[in-house]
Amino acid sequence: MRRFARLLPLLFLGLAACEHGTEPPPAPPAAPTPPAPRVAASVEITPDRDTLDIGATLPLRAIIRDAAGDTLSGGKVAWS
Repeated sequence: MRRFARLLPLLFLGLAACEHGTEPPPAPPAAPTPPAPRVAASVEITPDRDTLDIGATLPLRAIIRDAAGDTLSGGKVAWS
């Protein structure tokens, strides 16, 4: 009887280990949702001169801002 009493805890551990092996593994966490692309709400062109001599050139710079007024960078600006 003592021998059986000593083996009884091992029997329970073995049964417990078998039960956990039949459960499916947990699902992996969902991928985070990417942020929505920021859209240009305004474009500021500098310098803001309104005249230019014929044949002259003038370097321009565009500052693109979103609806919150934050500067957007990394985008391309096409002049036409």
